Amino acid sequence: MSGWIMVTLILIYLGIVGFFVASRIDRWQKNQGSLEKEEYPQVLVFCEKEEPELKSWLKQEKLQAELVHGLLFKKDWNDVAMLVAISSNDSDNLSFCRIGMELYHPKVVMSVCNDGENQRIFLRSGIRIAATRHELFQKEWRR
Repeated sequence: MSGWIMVTLILIYLGIVGFFVASRIDRWQKNQGSLEKEEYPQVLVFCEKEEPELKSWLKQEKLQAELVHGLLFKKDWNDVAMLVAISSNDSDNLSFCRIGMELYHPKVVMSVCNDGENQRIFLRSGIRIAATRHELFQKEWRR
């Protein structure tokens, strides 16, 4: 009699484990579709606040962008082709660009250089510069 009880308990246990595994597989299949569609930013933009002019420029150029309001980087952003820094602080802009260059190896790195004395530092670092945001958006940046 105790043999039948043991077999019954084992079958109940296997049923519970099977149900758990099946629900996990189902959840994984549902999530896989959304993971495949997840898009990464082409352009990573460092700015201090929301920038309507920047958003319209990015939309006009048909670029997918992530606006960052701090030195925030994610390892899973694989296809970052361009870094743009437009804050009012040159040291923040330079830090953002240099860290981003190390992490993502983008084709284009551009920044606003607020103080003319810092231009050499930006240029030595391989960062294209502009004196103003408006000038930055007018530059030929796709090279």
